[in-house]
Amino acid sequence: MRLAFNLSTGADTGGAAIREVEAFRSLPGRSSGWAVRAMVAATNYIGYPQDMRYSLRILHDTYDAADVVHLNHTLHGHIWYDQGQGKPIVLEHHGLHHGSFDVDLAGAIRMGSEIGAVQIGSTVNLELFGPIEWAPIPYDLTAMRRLRRAPAGGSRPIRVGHAPTNRLIKSTDAFIAALEQLRGEGLAVEPVLIEGVSHAACLARKASCDVFVDQLNLGYGCNAIEAWAMGIPVVGGVADAEWRSHMVDRYALPESETGLPFVSATEETLADVLRDLVLDADLRSHWAGVGVQHVENWHSQSGSVAQMTRIYGSAGATTPGAASVAVRRRK
Repeated sequence: MRLAFNLSTGADTGGAAIREVEAFRSLPGRSSGWAVRAMVAATNYIGYPQDMRYSLRILHDTYDAADVVHLNHTLHGHIWYDQGQGKPIVLEHHGLHHGSFDVDLAGAIRMGSEIGAVQIGSTVNLELFGPIEWAPIPYDLTAMRRLRRAPAGGSRPIRVGHAPTNRLIKSTDAFIAALEQLRGEGLAVEPVLIEGVSHAACLARKASCDVFVDQLNLGYGCNAIEAWAMGIPVVGGVADAEWRSHMVDRYALPESETGLPFVSATEETLADVLRDLVLDADLRSHWAGVGVQHVENWHSQSGSVAQMTRIYGSAGATTPGAASVAVRRRK
């Protein structure tokens, strides 16, 4: 059994590292030949499940024992762990971020190429930035489905959820304004703004929603995956036309009129899009079905294990000297 060590910097707010570990552990009957362990070296998660507790000794021991090291966002620091071993490296990128943490995406891609790392991305648009393969974040879709509560019925208000990790990136002000507008029109809607709670509490509140608003500029993230797996229609958006075209081509989702798995909206159109969903149960049901099909196509644990088994197996020895030069050059 070969060992892949997934070392996260903590900027992986969606918890991709632990999701990948869970996927490998969930399929013992389909042995991939790989064991996967994850350590979060620093974290801004709230209540995500953990795999290995952080300590420098365990980090170094696991790094030394690993057949492949799976890094996240950046190569900075790995030369001190690697100590010239030239371990095979899989470098996973998680997008363009500003605010709570900053990532030099172009620099990280360049450094990954210099040392010969295999590079993957947790969102499909990252394939447009360099030699990156999309590796969708896996979920236990059956477990997510069990969390779902009964959809709206009778006179209960339609619950519209939103769970921002960063209010600016997630267009939270637009969400609040849209719900205020709909309530001002007399519609029976209830905003469910989920912040500052554990992941388990977030899932429980999300499961009570009838519609979920993810983000309106960058496509979709883990919030949308969880909502879709629960059978909840998602509203999202992608501002960049090239990203949008690539997503449509990559998702290949004939069930969707737009080719995207979410109901498309901008900050300016969000109230209108939500109004249509609130007033039309059939429309909510349709887009819930589109989302379920999308997560089954791309975000299953079995699909992730098959893909990551191939990716880990393709990683060859790296050239740590090149990484050392790259780090010195950037100082």
